[in-house]
Amino acid sequence: MAQQSQPASVEGSPQQSAHLAGTLVVCTDVGRSRSHNEDNFIIFDVRQCSTLEAGKEVRYSFASPGLLVGVADGMGGHSSGQVASQMCVETLPAQFVKLLPEKPSGDTDWDALLAQAVHATNEALLNTAKGNREYEGMGTTLTAALFLGRQARIAQVGDSRCYLLRGGNLTQLTQDQTVFNTLGEEERAALRDTPFENMLLQAVGAMAKLEVITIDIQLRPGDLLLFCSDGLYKVVSNEEMAEVLKGEGSFKHKADMLIERANNAGGPDNITVILCQVAESGE
Repeated sequence: MAQQSQPASVEGSPQQSAHLAGTLVVCTDVGRSRSHNEDNFIIFDVRQCSTLEAGKEVRYSFASPGLLVGVADGMGGHSSGQVASQMCVETLPAQFVKLLPEKPSGDTDWDALLAQAVHATNEALLNTAKGNREYEGMGTTLTAALFLGRQARIAQVGDSRCYLLRGGNLTQLTQDQTVFNTLGEEERAALRDTPFENMLLQAVGAMAKLEVITIDIQLRPGDLLLFCSDGLYKVVSNEEMAEVLKGEGSFKHKADMLIERANNAGGPDNITVILCQVAESGE
């Protein structure tokens, strides 16, 4: 299916250097109600073909061909959700590198390249499910971004989210791809507190054709981006998230605090948090 581009409601600032950089940390937790963690994550330096493990705080350059970041929240019976999200975060970087031109240029369509990598990942998951009845019906959300130069190019499937804290204001950049969000207010009221309220319109590995929504934003030094699974935002309000993000402490401390707040609110689901603080690269 053709890719769509959805602009975010934030503006960039005049360029000061060729590219920016970011300090990143990721933390993930099983929560209070689940027996295993079906969330997974990507922090993949495309230049170095290296990844970041949970709990470490590392600075990365956004120089071409960029940094790939994302959250995947698996679903399906038994352990198939965990398999889906793990396959997704392993396959997407590999497919992105495979599709990458030998010498990227100013004419490279990065949105299309990222979307193609998502489609290829979807096909890989579908093929795995076809060959194993245990994995039938598995799928995963995916909210992934390519940090490149002075931009973030975000691709979304499902309801994991990306937020931007800029100038003290927290903005949700992505829109949940749920049945709930397609309905009018009266229909939404009827669905609240029912199993249909959170029903996804699409998921990676769950259908043959995906509509990958892409969002491009111009980054500014000082921006703080938050990627998370629904285990965070369904129990921690935007106001609470902003309070933590604007507070004192390291990025690791802030990520831990967000997870602690979700668990204090009952921890009904797995919780994954990625923070990316944007700065001038100094290069």
